[in-house]
Amino acid sequence: MEDNLKRKGNFDFDSVESISNELVLKAQFKNNDLPIIGGTAIHNVKLSLPIYNGLDNTSLLSGAGTMKPDQQMGKRNYALASHSAKDKTILFSPLEFISLKEKIYVTDLKNIYIYQVSFKEKVDPSRVEVIDDIPNKNMITLVTCGDLAAVTRLIVQGTLIDTVEFKNANQYIHSLFS
Repeated sequence: MEDNLKRKGNFDFDSVESISNELVLKAQFKNNDLPIIGGTAIHNVKLSLPIYNGLDNTSLLSGAGTMKPDQQMGKRNYALASHSAKDKTILFSPLEFISLKEKIYVTDLKNIYIYQVSFKEKVDPSRVEVIDDIPNKNMITLVTCGDLAAVTRLIVQGTLIDTVEFKNANQYIHSLFS
């Protein structure tokens, strides 16, 4: 996974295309050489996805992509994007059902970073400042379409509350990523 962090990712928001359930299934079953750099999981909404470096559309059909170059888990504003679909069980579609104070888990297989949801709102797609770093704040921002027409964006943000070494995490936390 460390080598995948060094690969050049696509961070062009305009290259992200609308999707269908069929495209998602095809992408997930296709054997792609995608740059996996970690995983994210949210128990209460049954979300568990790989994290890829960048916003390549193929990556976003299979998991979540980092939105800025050189991001580091657990530091500053770690921003991830993925598609939302009619099927509310795939990709970032379950974020529609997330509640404040729920936990978001992110791992690079060295550490598990635990964030607590502190903000959830649908915004205009022009509100790109939501992924900006905030001085002295370690947080996560999850971005997806707020509706099927992609007229809005659903933003979920959380504050880092704990970091656990992967090898020392309990069985419950490990199970979130399997």
